[in-house]
Amino acid sequence: MKALIIFAGFVIASTAGSVLVGSYIERLTSPQIGLIVILGLFFTSLVVSWIATILVMDGSLKDAFAEKEQLEAERIGRESIARTDPEAR
Repeated sequence: MKALIIFAGFVIASTAGSVLVGSYIERLTSPQIGLIVILGLFFTSLVVSWIATILVMDGSLKDAFAEKEQLEAERIGRESIARTDPEAR
């Protein structure tokens, strides 16, 4: 839940920035170019917000996909099954 709140905060802040930059570009050029800039910044901000959320939650990107935790959970599960079911070995 904490990650979802952090991610939503990053997305809201970056969307506001995207709209401000896009509006400024729109005044300088044309509405079509402003829309392209807004959309490009918005979709980029989704990726950047997710990476920032991982950094805030874990402090690094070393285990961004939680592979180590998944492998450890699978190992513990296999050991548990092996202890309770002798035929599973």
